[in-house]
Amino acid sequence: MKKYLFVFIILVLIMFGLFVGKQQQEQSAFMDDLLLHQPIDIEAVEGMYINQKEIDINHNIIKAFNEYPATQIAEKNIDKTKGELMMVFQGNIVIKLLYSDSNLWVKRNDVGEGEIVYQLKETVEPVEALFLE
Repeated sequence: MKKYLFVFIILVLIMFGLFVGKQQQEQSAFMDDLLLHQPIDIEAVEGMYINQKEIDINHNIIKAFNEYPATQIAEKNIDKTKGELMMVFQGNIVIKLLYSDSNLWVKRNDVGEGEIVYQLKETVEPVEALFLE
């Protein structure tokens, strides 16, 4: 009887350990997303360009980008784009919003090491409208 109780307790501890490990893994992935999708300081934007043409700094686009949930991104790479919105900051920081086939990607060099690329899973209306004009 004690033998079965001991085995049962060990199995419960193993299952609890697996559950805690899974939770930590999900939390780590969530934190990675938060680190990738950082908000933009509107005051730090020195210039905004669409397809290499300078445009006025669009506060609606930056606001929509900042409000986008960090949990709705996917790490991905992109080879071809139909449109590019580039924001230039002090210190050689560049954030590009890339548009292709109704999808938006973010390419930035201000978080992590080097340049990172991730896809926004949902549309950002002001950005998409800019590319559709």
